[in-house]
Amino acid sequence: MNAYLKWKFPDRHIDDDLEDIQNLLMQLYHENIKKLVDLDKIIKKYIKAIEEYEKKYPPMDMYSDKHCLYCSTGMVRVALKFININKKNHSNVSNQKKLQEFLPLAQK
Repeated sequence: MNAYLKWKFPDRHIDDDLEDIQNLLMQLYHENIKKLVDLDKIIKKYIKAIEEYEKKYPPMDMYSDKHCLYCSTGMVRVALKFININKKNHSNVSNQKKLQEFLPLAQK
């Protein structure tokens, strides 16, 4: 997974925290995304939406309390949020509305 993240997001911070990578792999497993080629298709579809979402709603650096860019795992997690946007069990309605704003940017 680290090699894929370094290849896919060469300009993004790669979080080498094994627990974070393990959690991401579990998220992918629960979404039934078991091949990198399938993950890559999702990221390609939503990359413009993710980047624009990040510009309008940037994450906060937990150490400096300043806005920052998503790390590579964060980019994948936002892609997963986009594929889950219309699921009824989506827990954060406010975040769901923010994401819907960027759905038109997703490739067909």
